[in-house]
Amino acid sequence: MSCFGEPSHNSFVIVKNDTVSSFHDTLHTCNPKLSLTIEVENKGQIAFLYTLVSRRNGVYLLIVK
Repeated sequence: MSCFGEPSHNSFVIVKNDTVSSFHDTLHTCNPKLSLTIEVENKGQIAFLYTLVSRRNGVYLLIVK
């Protein structure tokens, strides 16, 4: 596997529940020094920095605070 790219801070990614572990392992393979935090939505919502992400009827809404 090849990995490339510039350093990134505060990235937000939406993945299906059954792929979280695989996605995490892939990122860790690219760079074992990565520090990752995994957050799970609660009642269809998740906060990220100054943004609230809501899922309603399969559509994601972003609300900037």
